[in-house]
Amino acid sequence: EFNKYTMPEYFINMVSKLGKDEKNKYIVIANPTNILANEPDKDDEEDWNDDFEAEFDIAKLLKKHPANVSFILYDTKDNYYKKQATYQNFEDTAIPALSAAQIVKAFKENPNLRKDIKKEFSEKALENAVAASDKLEGKFPQKTQDLLKKIASYHEDKEVITETEVNNYLKEIDYMFKKNNNDSSVEIIFDTERKLKDIIGKESTKQEAANLVRQIKNNTLGTKGVIIYAQDGYPGGGRRFTAKAIAGEAKVPYIEINSMDFGTKDVDIFGSGSITPEKSMKKLFSVVTAQAETNPNKAAVLYIENFEYFSIGETFSTYYQKAMAQLLREMERAEKSGFNILVVGSVSDPEAVGETAMKSFKFVDQIEVSSTAFNKDERADVIRNYIDDIGLKIEGSSEDKENLISYAADLTQHFPFIYLKNVLKKSQSVAQERNHEFLTKADITEAYLQITTGRPALNKIQEHEKLIVASHECGHATNLEVMNNIAKTLGNKWHIPDKVNFVTLDPRGYYGGAVYDVADKNREVSFEKKFADIVYGFGGHSCEKYFYGMDGSYGITSDMEMAREDAMKMVRTMGMGAKTGKMTIFEDENLSDKTREMLENDERVILNNAKITSDLITEIYADFNREFTEKYASRVGTGECIINGDDFRQSLNEWKARQSAEKQKEFELCDKTILQIIDATKRGVAVIKN
Repeated sequence: EFNKYTMPEYFINMVSKLGKDEKNKYIVIANPTNILANEPDKDDEEDWNDDFEAEFDIAKLLKKHPANVSFILYDTKDNYYKKQATYQNFEDTAIPALSAAQIVKAFKENPNLRKDIKKEFSEKALENAVAASDKLEGKFPQKTQDLLKKIASYHEDKEVITETEVNNYLKEIDYMFKKNNNDSSVEIIFDTERKLKDIIGKESTKQEAANLVRQIKNNTLGTKGVIIYAQDGYPGGGRRFTAKAIAGEAKVPYIEINSMDFGTKDVDIFGSGSITPEKSMKKLFSVVTAQAETNPNKAAVLYIENFEYFSIGETFSTYYQKAMAQLLREMERAEKSGFNILVVGSVSDPEAVGETAMKSFKFVDQIEVSSTAFNKDERADVIRNYIDDIGLKIEGSSEDKENLISYAADLTQHFPFIYLKNVLKKSQSVAQERNHEFLTKADITEAYLQITTGRPALNKIQEHEKLIVASHECGHATNLEVMNNIAKTLGNKWHIPDKVNFVTLDPRGYYGGAVYDVADKNREVSFEKKFADIVYGFGGHSCEKYFYGMDGSYGITSDMEMAREDAMKMVRTMGMGAKTGKMTIFEDENLSDKTREMLENDERVILNNAKITSDLITEIYADFNREFTEKYASRVGTGECIINGDDFRQSLNEWKARQSAEKQKEFELCDKTILQIIDATKRGVAVIKN
């Protein structure tokens, strides 16, 4: 394990050293961002370049590390996504917080955690102290250790700390566990000021909510529970907002609690004294029913944050389990008394709903809060609404506004609700920074790039480098548009690959320029579409070789990696290999030499033929590339060199329209040849370039 003081050079040398010890296997644990931050400060340009190379040395090591060395890297989510070129072979996971039961087990089984605690704790005492520490500010295990030390010091005359001593101490320092002195942690809202119409971009969710509102108004709901969760699993997905909209639309009181407040033996959710979880839940329901009594339908909405703590309480603490049991009893009583209480249990993952909740038949219904990440129309609705909310001005007609909204919805595919709002807020900042009275597509694109990869690096770029960057990215974009056009004019609807979303010629993060693509009226993944992806990936290399004689460069590394990954996926996962056939090959599967040979042959045919296709497009469209490069090379690295996809397509189409009749025949022949190459690739025939 490398700590936060590790220098990059030491990290690289040590991993290389471990790699030479092939008799043993190693797992390396590190935070790469911390290590890179330890590179000594550089003053002049030459030293800055050394630092840049050191950063890339680590990137290369992580991409291609010794076979006997594996990595566990811990970092922030933002850093993970900013460094996708480095982390593209790494899976990411969000590690959940430890439960009280897990912490107790850790303190029992690991003496190191207790080495500075001078007294023994009984099992029950340890369990109570750990459960209590869960509500304190700070991190595990430090905050638990601190609490145990304080309890031990408080009872210095005791050799063994029992449950009684722990509980007595916790009562003495009860103030430590209150969010606000003497404030209730139960939130009661008589009018949420939210309505169903305020649920934007979530039509299926709105329908589920409307059904519950009808039941409340028709007095047919009874007392029931529903589990609510976000489709994409992201915080800020709209679970609480949906519950408030139900209460607001039905005109009933809204009460909110957090299940985590019930995790200790003595609970004080009202700021009026500690009582047991069962009594607290009983008292809570007396408040809920009292509020419901004031409503014509005897109705109220009770929203429980982190409901999973109740639902599978035995996993976390017996106190959660007791609170859940009491909740079910109170719901049963309310049902018999004629109340229409909707209990909304908010969970991050519906799989976290335990048997206790399901067996009760009180929580059999679910509301999935749909995500903008999976639906362009819903993203457009959210963008349209939020633009109006924050007062962003868009120049032109209503059609111009809708065009910009559609562009933003395309750009932000796979973005959950909270990320959409971040992009629009950032767009507002970018527009202000650029003194734009009206929001433009360029502002939105720049905001998207700053959030996903950072600001452009405005360091000095050599003139020949500017030419290569412009030509390279034009090659990618041209290949994609040519393959897209062939599918639309000569292929089938399910063959259409992505189209160019925008081109950026400003260095950001780890790239010198980039082409961003977007889906184009086709969700199917056919052979033709995957082949077009690989042709698109080879575009930069074809241009570097054709125009500058560069038969390979470090700049095409990620392109080549993605091309090979796509070819492997086509053959090993999707059954698209001519010789391998319709079968899926699992990673680390024990294969015969013959099968390996077939796999590699199919992959090489796909890569070879895609490269030849890319070279052909580069040659036929060479004059367009020269024209594009001449126009944009001088703007590379200026910080404002972004070409919208529609503008790129318009330039390409206008250039084609200007060409001679003889050149038009070349275009037609090029398209037909590419179709023949695709057919040959499907048959496993490697094409030879004349």
